[in-house]
Amino acid sequence: MTRSSTLSSGSGVFYQNPRAALAWLQAAFAFEPSMLASDSDGRLVHAEMRFGDGYIIVDAEWAAHIASPASVGGKNTQSVISD
Repeated sequence: MTRSSTLSSGSGVFYQNPRAALAWLQAAFAFEPSMLASDSDGRLVHAEMRFGDGYIIVDAEWAAHIASPASVGGKNTQSVISD
């Protein structure tokens, strides 16, 4: 029996200005927005972008341990998710 499957990999990244990051990721790497969620004040709180079978989660900073590398001296704050 032959089984066909595809692997979908993603990464979560956090930005000080996630709306600017979305525009940059789309222009630089051809990611396409697939989901945007804003709070009642219009601030972007979660977004997803796709490229082929892969995706990237783009979120704003929202806690001391969920921050942009720019806010923590360039340290890696990113995660990789596979499903």
